[in-house]
Amino acid sequence: MRLIPRIILLLLTATFFACSSSMSINRTYEDPEYVNRTYNNILILAVAADYNARSRFERSLANALESSSTVATEYYEIAAGDQEVTREKILAAIERFGYDGVVVTQLGSQQRELSIETPTAETKVVRRDDRAVDFFRYDYEILNEPYQINVETEVTLVSDFFNAADAKRIWTAESKVMDKQNIAYLIEDTAVMIAGRMRRDGLVASQ
Repeated sequence: MRLIPRIILLLLTATFFACSSSMSINRTYEDPEYVNRTYNNILILAVAADYNARSRFERSLANALESSSTVATEYYEIAAGDQEVTREKILAAIERFGYDGVVVTQLGSQQRELSIETPTAETKVVRRDDRAVDFFRYDYEILNEPYQINVETEVTLVSDFFNAADAKRIWTAESKVMDKQNIAYLIEDTAVMIAGRMRRDGLVASQ
């Protein structure tokens, strides 16, 4: 049974409200064999069921990583749009375009309190705290409800960096975003934060 990518951002059509916002990022894994290795031709992949969310995140992270010494390419660009993401396609792209690194960002966990505006007021609390671990293959779950939703949320995104030559995960960072007011800020700010951490840890050259 084919597993479909899990969404990074579940509620593109909802209205998001929050009182404050904060962001943080921490490296949670680094392979000592690859320390001080710098990459300059990177494939960017966001794991998201919604194509608009995925392409926007990939574009934002690629823009944040691009420099005179670093080329970053969105997966949706080489796939020519909204195409299925598979391990085989990624490995073929690596061989064709010579990528030396692949960064994959997916949903790590989320805690959301949803106040759903319906004819009768109700509040639902949804908690997700699980993570797929297989290389480039993820499970899939989407909340799809025809309501306007007010959200207070804490989202953790997990970014894995793979050495393209051997498909080995060499670096992982978790980005935590709390109470972001809308999806555009969430994507752009998190992408900049991830790119900054990658530079700090030496995965890509400084600008």
